Amino acid sequence: MPVGEQGSTQGGTYDWLVGWEYVGGPNLRPAGRKSRGNGMPRPRKTIRERMRNMITDGSVPVKSNWIREKKNHRLQTGGRLVPFVFWVFSVFGFLSAGTNEAAWPVYHGDSTLRGIAACGLPDEISVQWRFKAGASVLVTPVVGGGRIYFVADNGDLYALNMQGEKVWSVSVARDPAAKTNNAGQAEKFLTQPVFVNDAVVAGSDDGSLFALEAGTGKTMWKYPVGEINATANWMEPGEGRGYSVVVISQTDAVVHRVDLKTGKQIWASQPISRCDGSPGLNSNLVVFGSCDSALHVLSADNGEATGRIGFGDDDGQIAGGVAMDGNMAFAGTRGGMAICAAVGKDKSEIIWTNRISRGELFATPAVTTNRVVTASSDGKVYCLNRADGRNLWSFDTEGSPLSPVIALDKVVVSSEGTLYILKLDDGRKLLAEKVSDGISSPAVVDGRIIVGTDDGFVVMFGGKK
Repeated sequence: MPVGEQGSTQGGTYDWLVGWEYVGGPNLRPAGRKSRGNGMPRPRKTIRERMRNMITDGSVPVKSNWIREKKNHRLQTGGRLVPFVFWVFSVFGFLSAGTNEAAWPVYHGDSTLRGIAACGLPDEISVQWRFKAGASVLVTPVVGGGRIYFVADNGDLYALNMQGEKVWSVSVARDPAAKTNNAGQAEKFLTQPVFVNDAVVAGSDDGSLFALEAGTGKTMWKYPVGEINATANWMEPGEGRGYSVVVISQTDAVVHRVDLKTGKQIWASQPISRCDGSPGLNSNLVVFGSCDSALHVLSADNGEATGRIGFGDDDGQIAGGVAMDGNMAFAGTRGGMAICAAVGKDKSEIIWTNRISRGELFATPAVTTNRVVTASSDGKVYCLNRADGRNLWSFDTEGSPLSPVIALDKVVVSSEGTLYILKLDDGRKLLAEKVSDGISSPAVVDGRIIVGTDDGFVVMFGGKK
């Protein structure tokens, strides 16, 4: 299906949004954007500020292709209840990998990256506790085995109990024999961690993937990948293999599958294309977007490429995570196009596209049985009909919203320093809580919301006491 000036879908076409003004460089903003409360116009964010608060949070730390040369710009990158059968599916999908506890083991929920919480939220929430980490926490905390794990900007990896008390924190010594100007200095954890089968996995600024014992923080193994910007993901045991981890190298665009127990390589793909987001997984496939404006499909069994779906020019670059539901993949592009594709080992094809924004659509979508919720750098959260991509509603955060999460009948999303809760059926605002000047995308588990802040805290919200 060709992608042109209009986003095409099975249900019709949707014209580019109108009423934008040029503000320099690659930047556009809505004409007549509301000013701040003091009457001063909203200042335009720098690339660093704007992209650091994108996703990633891809959510996920990423690097935008069109500023790749700027190597120092590290990017950080209602009313109707979800049907009962979907809720049950979510509960089983969110049992912590390898345990029987509800959890949030990866930045967007589970290995499918669907962004679905297996719980509802109370009508009113308040701060339950704050933990001071001593450095900014702008990557999403994860939850597993009754603990919270996160990486701070100083490069340390922390474990807290659910009461907000520190269990351990670790940094890793760089190999003194390494041929690097930083030899002997502490190596920094960089990416959002992943909790799987009583292990915590995170990438470092030295291009290594670490696995640590969740109980103690002791290093289990270290696997060389190359530059790592996006979060790793994990695969359930199957076909005679135990738990494993999938990670993408920024250096050579090779996808690696690594055995969780031993740290040994299961397979490494052929070089494909630079990927700034995280791969979405099902039992058979690894699916990710790339800077060559395409979705790539690999066999989970051996890493062989089984499909590629292209989306035209640079506006089709996919720098966020890919959400998977069965054989359906959902993502967004630099040019503001939402994507739904059917993927498989034998055939992959576009189901629908909808160019909903002129902003970058680098958030990882949240996907239910009938809705797709995503966020754009234009400041808006968008809800689409899953079947055909039709716009259902949008909500303007007047900020930089990150990857949204769906908790039954509510949508939870962070935008700059504000935590929003919206009604899923119509986008109505239920809560806007100013937490800090900048916060991570949320982890949602057991009716509680956990975020990191740019002033060095991890904060848990729950029902009012």
